[in-house]
Amino acid sequence: ASDLGIIAKDGKALTGDQLDQLPDEAALDKATSEVSVYARVAPEHKLKIVESLQRQGNIVAMTGDGVNDAPAVKSADIGVAMGITGTDVSKSAADMVLTDDNFATIRAAVEEGRSIYNNIKKSVLFLLSSNFGEVLTMFTSVIAGLAAPLQAIHILWVNLITDSLPALGLGVDNKEKGIMDKAPRDPNESLFAHGGMALAILYGLVIGGLTLTAFLYSPVKHLTDAGMAINLSGIKLMLENPDILVHAQTYAFVTLAMSQLFHAFGMRDTEHSIFQTKPFSNKVMLLAFVIGLGLQVAVTEIPFLCQVFGTVALSMTEWLELAAFACVPLLVHEIVVLVKKVVKR
Repeated sequence: ASDLGIIAKDGKALTGDQLDQLPDEAALDKATSEVSVYARVAPEHKLKIVESLQRQGNIVAMTGDGVNDAPAVKSADIGVAMGITGTDVSKSAADMVLTDDNFATIRAAVEEGRSIYNNIKKSVLFLLSSNFGEVLTMFTSVIAGLAAPLQAIHILWVNLITDSLPALGLGVDNKEKGIMDKAPRDPNESLFAHGGMALAILYGLVIGGLTLTAFLYSPVKHLTDAGMAINLSGIKLMLENPDILVHAQTYAFVTLAMSQLFHAFGMRDTEHSIFQTKPFSNKVMLLAFVIGLGLQVAVTEIPFLCQVFGTVALSMTEWLELAAFACVPLLVHEIVVLVKKVVKR
């Protein structure tokens, strides 16, 4: 074992006979916490070792190929059987079967599992923050006594297109660099651990704030042009005008949709800048962005769809201004990454 690099030169090893001589479970637990190599062990010894490691809070994987290995393989958190040389009994008891009998495949499976978990987490946090932004927008408007910034069909459209498509892109994102260098996560760890909930709330506030600002832009501009005081009652008065209201709602609708599309790129990796994560490497995400943006343009530029969605056509200048405005979540992402790096230092 020492020659193969499994343990250090002064590492400890135990035989099955030595395990039998241990007086109680406490002695066994102490031994298994210090020893990593066992020799000449019987099937019952393997089971004892697995149970001892589990008592100490470890997640235990056990490999085996014979009938005698089945109890330990079954008892382990992750039982692994050999697909070529393994018996049917060991395969039935296992959670994972190595079809190539190659231990390197276990590492590949762990890496894939970590990537899947990370992608699920990214998708959930993205959807949570985006929907929180929508709720915040509507709730704030109701509290202030303003007209609704978004129509019901707008919310349904955003949830159908600019929420679902980027979330699918995040779900199939590439593996993060250095994913196997991280320590194993606690199995009881919340999906919102390590600042996940704080990030969801932060981005929800940003998206909600952007949408409300875009909604108020049109009535505020009309108040300014008319030389009137900018206050809540004046904004309410302006929004009673159907033309101003539909223009304001279109601004809010477009800003909400585009800000979520841009936000999805930042959610690919909350620890690194988007320029470090190769923003164009996820083809599904790019396709989701293009389709989402194209459909958003369609519902505000095609006359028939404008009538259905209650929107007005926007000029190229307005589109560019709203697009620049919607990029703010990416700017916030870069600031968050920078702050995290400074704190770690």
